[in-house]
Amino acid sequence: MNAPADDILDIVVLEPRESFTSVAFWLILAALILVVLGVALWLFFRSRSKRNAIPPPEIRVAQSLKRLQVEREQLEPNHFSLRVSDALKDFLTEKFGEPVRYETTQEFLKRSSESGSRLPGAAKESLAEFLVASDELKFGNPVDADEKTEPLLQKAGQVIQDCRPTGSNQ
Repeated sequence: MNAPADDILDIVVLEPRESFTSVAFWLILAALILVVLGVALWLFFRSRSKRNAIPPPEIRVAQSLKRLQVEREQLEPNHFSLRVSDALKDFLTEKFGEPVRYETTQEFLKRSSESGSRLPGAAKESLAEFLVASDELKFGNPVDADEKTEPLLQKAGQVIQDCRPTGSNQ
């Protein structure tokens, strides 16, 4: 039994295809949402990195010295001297690439006298004074050690001041 040709057409229902405009609308909307989300994430991470930025060495050493000035009464003079010396040496290492942290006072004085230092001239002189005074407190254990801690802090501040570029009013 052969079915008439008209009956076959009734089995397949012809429907219009979905219009391209609705597909394009959803694609554009998804792309727009992704762009907005991407911009929001970029702004978030950018602002977060500015907040967590490491302050320059001058500010960090100044903060360390202020903390040490507050803690000065609780620390023994040789420990105080060691901590001030370490803060200043870390500053010089970071700022100028000086290996002061890993040198003895004599090694630094010898190297700086042979022009092997990147420090400004005034900073070399004040650092030499600081290192000698610091060594005296650390290793000499003088009778008047408590009175020598404040001048040591001032000498450290002078070294930092001498490391600033000329004309800087920080």
